[in-house]
Amino acid sequence: MHLYLAHMTSGTTNEDFYKIGVSENAETRFAYGKTSVLESKLELRKKVELLAKKQSYISDFPYTVELLKYVKFKYPGEAFIYERKLLDCVSIVRYRPQIYFSGVSECFKCVEAATFDVIEEIKKQMDNAAADAKKIEPDILKYDLAAKRVRTADPIQRHIEILSEIEKIWPR
Repeated sequence: MHLYLAHMTSGTTNEDFYKIGVSENAETRFAYGKTSVLESKLELRKKVELLAKKQSYISDFPYTVELLKYVKFKYPGEAFIYERKLLDCVSIVRYRPQIYFSGVSECFKCVEAATFDVIEEIKKQMDNAAADAKKIEPDILKYDLAAKRVRTADPIQRHIEILSEIEKIWPR
């Protein structure tokens, strides 16, 4: 599971903002559309390039996206926990894009003078979060066995309960 930071712009609405999110694959998160790569009018080289990246459709996402950073987490719950922490940190500069898309509530906009420092700090925190999670992540077998005992649907709460079950079954 990836925790990512993306820069988004639009020439038509003159918007410029950032998004923090979680996705199975940050590189293809915004690469969905109605036209398949194979059926598109793209030149062959571009089709091969997109298919090699496992992109099956031509993106019709309403913004231009620059993926600034992503870090990988072994367990989705950890990625969601750190996403929430980062979003809480930028909540005072939350931004609602003019064009709706899934994830509009995870956007923010900085004062131009502070943008570089804020973005660099977020990137640093993402690296730290991934490193911290890796240090304490439980064995996959233990995690999967404990997960069978948890019924909670919310990904953050589910992850916390799974970790609690692991401690009950295999105390340190």
